[in-house]
Amino acid sequence: MCSKGHFWCQNQFFGVDLSPLYSQAVDSYFSQVLVSTCATKVLDFGTVTEAMLQDILIPLELQVTCPAPCTVHGVAAWFDVFFNGSEAPL
Repeated sequence: MCSKGHFWCQNQFFGVDLSPLYSQAVDSYFSQVLVSTCATKVLDFGTVTEAMLQDILIPLELQVTCPAPCTVHGVAAWFDVFFNGSEAPL
């Protein structure tokens, strides 16, 4: 986690000094309590039907790792798309 904080040590990130945010960023990294395992959904566009694309459900499970009740300020998610082409994957 400490290595993530080094990003905030930059004093010329596109002309912006990020270093005043370093201690807050490190505190934030160490206070994160939500984790999830990676979820994968594979769609073969060679065989998938339009109906199968109407509702794509991917299960998500979050766990609070601290023993006491806590406040959740937000949840973030992202996805990657991999196109396995006939010549080269994209």
